[in-house]
Amino acid sequence: MTRPWWGKDVVAAKPVLVADLEAGGRRPRPHPIDAATIAAELRARIAAYTPTWTNHQSDDAGEAMIDLFAAQAAALAGSVLDELPLRTRLELLRVAGIDPLAPRPRETMLVFDVSANATGAIEVPEGFQAAGNGPDGTLIVYETDRDVMVVPATITQLAAGRGELFATFANGAPDAPAAIPMFGAQPAPNDAFYVGLDGPVVPSPQLAIAWFLSGPGGTPSPVSAGLPAEAIALPVLMWEIFDGSSWSPATVVRDESAALTQTGVVELGVPRIWPAVALPGLPTAAHWLRARFVFGQWPIPPILQFALLNGVPASSGQTVRDEVLANLDPPGALRARAQLARPPALEGTLLLTVDEGGAVPVPWRQVDDLAQSGPDDRAYVLDSVTGVVTFGDGEHGLPLPAGFRNVIATAYRTISPAADFAPGSITTMLSSAPFVTSVTNPIAVTGGTIPEDASDVVRRGPATLRAGGRAIAPADYEICALFAPADIRRAHALPGIHPDFPGAVLPGVVGVICVPADPNDGNPPMPDALDLGEIATYLAANAAPAGIDVVAIAPSYRRIRFEMQIVAPPGADLGAAIAATTSALDAYLHPLTGGDDGNGWPFGGTIRSLAVIRFLLVKLGGRVLAIPRLNVVLDGLRSIGCADVPINATDLLWPVTHEIIAIHDGEVDS
Repeated sequence: MTRPWWGKDVVAAKPVLVADLEAGGRRPRPHPIDAATIAAELRARIAAYTPTWTNHQSDDAGEAMIDLFAAQAAALAGSVLDELPLRTRLELLRVAGIDPLAPRPRETMLVFDVSANATGAIEVPEGFQAAGNGPDGTLIVYETDRDVMVVPATITQLAAGRGELFATFANGAPDAPAAIPMFGAQPAPNDAFYVGLDGPVVPSPQLAIAWFLSGPGGTPSPVSAGLPAEAIALPVLMWEIFDGSSWSPATVVRDESAALTQTGVVELGVPRIWPAVALPGLPTAAHWLRARFVFGQWPIPPILQFALLNGVPASSGQTVRDEVLANLDPPGALRARAQLARPPALEGTLLLTVDEGGAVPVPWRQVDDLAQSGPDDRAYVLDSVTGVVTFGDGEHGLPLPAGFRNVIATAYRTISPAADFAPGSITTMLSSAPFVTSVTNPIAVTGGTIPEDASDVVRRGPATLRAGGRAIAPADYEICALFAPADIRRAHALPGIHPDFPGAVLPGVVGVICVPADPNDGNPPMPDALDLGEIATYLAANAAPAGIDVVAIAPSYRRIRFEMQIVAPPGADLGAAIAATTSALDAYLHPLTGGDDGNGWPFGGTIRSLAVIRFLLVKLGGRVLAIPRLNVVLDGLRSIGCADVPINATDLLWPVTHEIIAIHDGEVDS
């Protein structure tokens, strides 16, 4: 069966990149600007397109036309499109609707402890604030992303059951994850996973359990969104509690785990009468609940790393309320502007009112572009990076009424500075809730981005214009994924690919492999489950056509090292030559900055020994004169000689310690 493909092949050539002296980065050059090069390309096509044209003398009119076109095309490609000042190119992109990507908050999970004096579940409202000490000692604030009910209880027992047979497990922890087969290697109907809770009171009427599942090899499990029922049938689970005599259904309030196929929070409504009892085969008394497998199948049965009670997602930043904005323009100015006091603002969180002289301020509406607003529309646009609010001019949007301090931000959410927090570092409660005694982050913070650099905007602009905010071809998913509120620096989309169905091509499914920032800790960049969830949800809701299942996937890395001999000039420092070669190889193979174009090693990119040799000889100049021997060792398997080594279309490379022998030119290898 031929795999459907809409877009460029994974090994297709990419635009040549050249140094951008203005931005200090790299930018695409649309075409070589040399007129002779353009003319040579045109003449190379003559035989195929006009084989009867044989007169190529300098006085031939066709030759003159080629030279004229080449001169004009070179001027257009070089002077107009490529040599414009950076500010001009940015302004052209802004007019086309391409602005720098706004910063995004960092994310983690907060877990609450509840006093034993609580009489039941306690509501912790959205926006509950906790903080940790940043690098300079200042508090960096995190807020919960939604309401959550927390209970005075702990998870004391975990067990997998088949009939009357049980296997008990110790719960894992973030620093010591377990590998618990929740339903065994081959789940059968009525297999169940049991959770025992212990506490001073009945943990009701609602509780939240965060399930952290592992994918193949311990990587984060893939996350799906926009799932059509006909594409993949999820397993059906029944969540139940033991009421003392029988099992009765619990109400599923929220299931972000998609039937335990991915990491996520499951919130359950449970009855107020829920006794703590022992079960046959599980003699320790507890408030028992279970997830019972009814029918369907898991492509890969769920493996639990750990489960947390009273967990809720949180992100860096804090909500500002009832702020009076500063006016940037005199009263009556067209397109008047006002300034938020604490930018950057998280997109979609600003609620703005204007005092128009009535009894109460009037709410105004944020839009993406005032050009789509009528003369009476109370609309404004927000630059979330700078915090500047711009109002209409009377033709496109209602002008801001004259007044003093009449623009009020009812609420908006700021983004706190980026900082790394290890597990257990966010412990200072800035908000309070009844009977909540402490809070912590059991997992490290992840994600978050700073405002996009100008050179990156120029590089991204053409692809963003092509996609138009919608994902049709795989390349569109790759560019749209960059707008998701997650730590993602690169994406690769493959139609029909789902890691839970290896070897299958599924209609209506698009797999998006996501690469975050390099942690610079010696490990390959790996997204976490929260980021995968954000990316899948964003693409399904904002970019993908209806009925498409978007699956956000962690990359799979192939460990690679080279065994080679290099020849250095006579008298050269061999240690320095080895170090330079190692550094060049690692950079060439890097998933974010490697490859021939500097945009990262291509997914599925074949390792071509001759290309590696050519790269090293050019990169290292006269420090390495020759490479007489080179072997590729991929995942411990050695290729002999200069054979090309292919990798799967979903794979990237991660370099490990190379074995390099250096000799001086003229020496004999011993």
